[in-house]
Order: sequence, then structure tokens, then C-alpha cells
Amino acid sequence: MAYESSMNLNELYLYHFIFPL
Repeated sequence: MAYESSMNLNELYLYHFIFPL
């Protein structure tokens, strides 16, 4: 569960890095 959460956060971070809103 923790791993999945971490992955989700990572994706969110990546998206924000590429598309900072």
C-alpha cells in the first residue's frame, strides 16, 4: 500500500515538474 502511495506521489510530482500550474 505504502509503495503504491509513493508511486502516486512521484507521478504527481513529475506532472507538476513538467506542467507547473
